[in-house]
Amino acid sequence: MLLKSIFYKLSFVLILLVSWVIYDRWDNITGAYHTATHTVAQGVDKLGLIPDEKITKTTVYKWTDEQGNVHFSNAAPANAAVESKTFNSNQNLMNAVEAPPAKTANAEPAAPAGPLGNMATAIHDARNASADMKNRNEQLERNLKAATTR
Repeated sequence: MLLKSIFYKLSFVLILLVSWVIYDRWDNITGAYHTATHTVAQGVDKLGLIPDEKITKTTVYKWTDEQGNVHFSNAAPANAAVESKTFNSNQNLMNAVEAPPAKTANAEPAAPAGPLGNMATAIHDARNASADMKNRNEQLERNLKAATTR
């Protein structure tokens, strides 16, 4: 019985030690893995086994039917006034969205201690996040409208 107890304790300590070593060395382990896979991919690319990416073009047609419904298609209808736009497969369709300026650490007063202080901070953060999302959606809508009118 005593040997069984010692065996379990040593097994537990060994598992903890191995877990700690893996945790401590995780960046080195994954870095080596990524370096190795990148090297293999470069070698395969040099051998010509990976085909080059082909750039494709897609034309999208936009028209309005008799009922006023707007349609988009990759084939133009024969009996409607059509707008068309051609897209490249390697082209980014949206402009980059600018990040809001960083806030300074002293801009907001410290929240009062206790659960009400945490709640007030949470409400304040939620309102800021809501405003940020609204601004982001408006900017995305402007970018989409600009992309479709080109």
